[in-house]
Amino acid sequence: MADTSESRSAPTHVHGLPNPDRVGFVPGYLLEHGRYDFEASAAAVAGRLGRPVTFVDAHGFHDEIVAGAVDADRDRVAWLQCRSKDVGGGTVDVSFVLHATAGGKPLVEWTPKTYNPYFGINPLAFDWFGDDLVFIYGEKHHVYRAEFDAGGRLTLGRWCDGRFRPPEEAERRWSERAKARRDLRTHETGGWPFDIPYERLIVAILGVLFIAAIFVVFFVLP
Repeated sequence: MADTSESRSAPTHVHGLPNPDRVGFVPGYLLEHGRYDFEASAAAVAGRLGRPVTFVDAHGFHDEIVAGAVDADRDRVAWLQCRSKDVGGGTVDVSFVLHATAGGKPLVEWTPKTYNPYFGINPLAFDWFGDDLVFIYGEKHHVYRAEFDAGGRLTLGRWCDGRFRPPEEAERRWSERAKARRDLRTHETGGWPFDIPYERLIVAILGVLFIAAIFVVFFVLP
């Protein structure tokens, strides 16, 4: 891609993801998860905050509301903010922060866990459920579920083996993969059903027997 002045002026990240017009690629995990449309929720949050969805701040950072969650009945607002800037020399300064307020007071200010924020964050689910705020997102290697209680306390865990699927679907896939590995090992070894090669097990057994023999010679026999 030609490094034109127009491409250099474009933001490095759009919708929380690397801008292909700038970086020349689309993250592989995005092709797997797909991108969910949070533009309406981002606009709703921007309206509540009295700011644009995207703007360039005084320091030259492209500031964007990537996704949002509004609970108008309980006056609660949450949003994922992305700030990015090409600082030159092939370096991009990019950061993500999840904000939440309740009754106009700060509730959450959290930096989502990522392998590297440069590869972006792909929101998959973001909403209020009862007292809790739930945010599920994909990053370069994994999918995470972040849950905040009414006091803003965080519970974070991986979600579905790095893919956005219901838990029961993930469990079924894990079982299928384990069975496939066992079937392949059985076929290769003529009946050995375990995931480790039987040669390694034999070596391990011989090693244990050797150590036992040494122990008997030096500590048991007169």
